[in-house]
Amino acid sequence: QLPQKGRVLVLRIDAADRLDAGYIAGSTGNAALNAFTRTLGSYSLEDGIRVLAISPGAVETERLVTLMKTRAADKLGDPERWREFVKGLPLGRPATVEEVANVAVFLASDEASYVTGTILYADGGWLAADGRFTPPGM
Repeated sequence: QLPQKGRVLVLRIDAADRLDAGYIAGSTGNAALNAFTRTLGSYSLEDGIRVLAISPGAVETERLVTLMKTRAADKLGDPERWREFVKGLPLGRPATVEEVANVAVFLASDEASYVTGTILYADGGWLAADGRFTPPGM
């Protein structure tokens, strides 16, 4: 077993895997975090440090809700209809902050002591489905 000296958790978004020309700087930055995680995760073991990344999809944060309410107001005339813009996600909703935090707690725990240099996708199947955020036509 690894000496328990430390863990590095990198939280990044799926933009590294689903490229978007309108978000080129973010996609590039997230791709760099993938490389950082994989590379450092393999070389830091001799120092007893595990490096892991979490890649959540949509998470119901204040920022996401504000963005979706703005979109709903513009496109549907009612900001309270914002959930219609996330129903195309595989589970029909964004993740909760607690769901993503649970993944972080697991990765930082001794139960994940053999995991390093890995990106864990906690996106409810979003990337596997095709990375579509809103239903077609919305």
